[in-house]
Amino acid sequence: QSPLRAPTVFNFFEPGYAQPGILAAAGLVAPEFQITNEQSLVATTNILRRAAFRGVGSWEYPIVLDLSEVLPLAADDDQLLDWMDLMLLGGTMSAEMRDTLRSTLNLLEIGRADEEETVKSIIYLIATSSEFAVQK
Repeated sequence: QSPLRAPTVFNFFEPGYAQPGILAAAGLVAPEFQITNEQSLVATTNILRRAAFRGVGSWEYPIVLDLSEVLPLAADDDQLLDWMDLMLLGGTMSAEMRDTLRSTLNLLEIGRADEEETVKSIIYLIATSSEFAVQK
């Protein structure tokens, strides 16, 4: 196969690949898991944490999140989670995820004094969730 001439988006990966375990037992395929491993999962979550808390790009000229719209909502759990649901999940946040995030907000007592830290923590948790990663 010539470079950039793959017949499908799966390139050298089998489109029918089913990861052993729950996915295979359910009869589902997930070709992307052929290149996913423990190291890549940890690296991805670390990159997302760095992006949420410090920004991306060079140290001299970082690209950071503009939180000006959401910071005023940080003191109200319902408003904060509604905004996050709309902006990060397109209004598809499950009740289970909302409950988990609400519990996390209750655990972030020391962070609650710092609204920016609270907002960044919730963004990070959503960005590393399966609901955020799944394209619907």
